[in-house]
Amino acid sequence: MPSTSTLAWPAFGLLLCCLALGPGCSSRSKMPRAKPVTPTAVAEAEDAEKRGNWERAAELWYSVFAGSKRKDARSCAGAANAMLALEDPESASKLLDQGLAAVPESAALHELKGLALVQLNFRRAAEGCFVQATRLEPQRASAWRALGQVRVELGYEGAAIEPLQRALQLGGPEFGTLAFLARAQAQTGDTCAAFESYMRAFEIGGDDPELLTRAASLHWNELVRKAHGQAAACCRAWLERALTINPNFTRAAFELGALEEEEGHIDAAIARYREALRTDPAFLPALRNLAVIHAARQDDELTREYVQRALALEKDPDRKKALLRLLEPLARPAPPKPVQDGSG
Repeated sequence: MPSTSTLAWPAFGLLLCCLALGPGCSSRSKMPRAKPVTPTAVAEAEDAEKRGNWERAAELWYSVFAGSKRKDARSCAGAANAMLALEDPESASKLLDQGLAAVPESAALHELKGLALVQLNFRRAAEGCFVQATRLEPQRASAWRALGQVRVELGYEGAAIEPLQRALQLGGPEFGTLAFLARAQAQTGDTCAAFESYMRAFEIGGDDPELLTRAASLHWNELVRKAHGQAAACCRAWLERALTINPNFTRAAFELGALEEEEGHIDAAIARYREALRTDPAFLPALRNLAVIHAARQDDELTREYVQRALALEKDPDRKKALLRLLEPLARPAPPKPVQDGSG
């Protein structure tokens, strides 16, 4: 279980950023220059945010923040958010340190600091920022979601489930949160819950072939098959959706082939396995399955072809032995034909 202690990141975070830059580089940041603030600056900054003009938003919000005697969380958050949108997490992190020094009780600034640290690949530090944001504002769904996501990315799936569930309770169904929850549940062995979370997620959206295929692989879990009678049909739909998005996605074609084979549609399975090999000729699972199918059909030529191709790639000793056993019948002499005595 990861630590949930609050970390004193302003000074240490800057030190890590400086070390990451290397001795020959002083800064990669693009901190805007503060300009005189007009009475309409806040309204202009908000308008720039709405239009997605992040450079203008960063400049305006930073000018408001830098020009005010009493630093406020809103202008700091606006500037930092714009900098993150511009993929400048270093500037955002430095600015957020200033904002947190002035407004340490701002959950929004702690959350943004965490997001900046994630972009800087300091996820362990980011976790502490998200924890602090949820402590300061327990109803902040976005902070709970960020906490759950970073824990999944850190490999702390068990500790990610509760924050992700809290995010869903507070913010309602959302594709990304459900997808991360499903991943965490699958990694902790709760495959039925993972399957259900994926179902909810894909009802909302989802156009990632890898995620669709990963979800479909849960069909092979015995608990999922017992709990969901339509699991195979559901997973077939996900795999077909993955191939619609990316017709060259090898793993999805292979998984569809395995489904066809399980249901006894051998010719359809062969077609899917060959489709997988078309996109990746060295995809070993498809080569192995085709070798087994053609051996069962006593198609000596194709059996030999797929066994030899698989053996050239296989590293596992037991699987190599299994492949070689498929060739044994091919080496035996054919049984003699029965002799006819010529009597009619």
